[in-house]
Amino acid sequence: MITRFFRALRRWHTRNVTIRELSALSDWQLRDLGITRGEIPSLVDGLVQGTPALPAIELTTTTGVVANHAEKLPVETSREEHVIAA
Repeated sequence: MITRFFRALRRWHTRNVTIRELSALSDWQLRDLGITRGEIPSLVDGLVQGTPALPAIELTTTTGVVANHAEKLPVETSREEHVIAA
C-alpha cells in the first residue's frame, strides 16, 4: 500500500514537472514537436501512464521531456569564388 502511494506521488510529480516544462516552450518549439498548448495535459497523461502519443517525445525522470534531435550535419565553411572575365 505504501509502495502504491509513493508510485502515485512520483507519477503526480513527474506529470506536473513535465507540464511545466512543456508549457515553458515557445509556440514555435511546440509547433516543431507537433503539439499545441491545449494538447499538453492529455499528452503528458499518456506519457506518464506509459502510452506515448507522439514518438518524438520521451519521458525522463531527471529532465522531464526531451525532444529527439537529429544529428547536426557538418556545415561547409569553404566556398570557391569564381572570377568572371569581362
